[in-house]
Amino acid sequence: MIIGLILVVGGIYKRKVSFTVNGLIIMVVTLTISAVIFGILRAFSYQLWVDDQNEIVLRRGNVVTLLLWAVSILIHLIGDHFVPDGAALMTFYIGFSLLIQRETVFQRAKQKFPTEIQQNIAKMAEERQDKNHH
Repeated sequence: MIIGLILVVGGIYKRKVSFTVNGLIIMVVTLTISAVIFGILRAFSYQLWVDDQNEIVLRRGNVVTLLLWAVSILIHLIGDHFVPDGAALMTFYIGFSLLIQRETVFQRAKQKFPTEIQQNIAKMAEERQDKNHH
């Protein structure tokens, strides 16, 4: 998302990206609705299960997940039509949509496997701590 914002701000600064009021409204609405709705839909297309060996919650997307990605990107590209060089927003859009998807999957996993998800949280904290010490 940060890289996407840098691209957009850089494009505006260099006057390569320009927004009309209507184009900006259409783009923001399209970006937000599409990123949120498709992020949530993709999260619900995931299969969740517990790995018995490591006792952590795992996830896996499927063909529906891929189709939802394709449709969401197509909708974004249609929105790009209303903003000159609006493609600079694609990186931000993908990051934002992935954030929504990740958080929705995490909330689903937490609800479905409340005890087991604690192993995931502990493992992530351990990995962060290991990274900081190396």
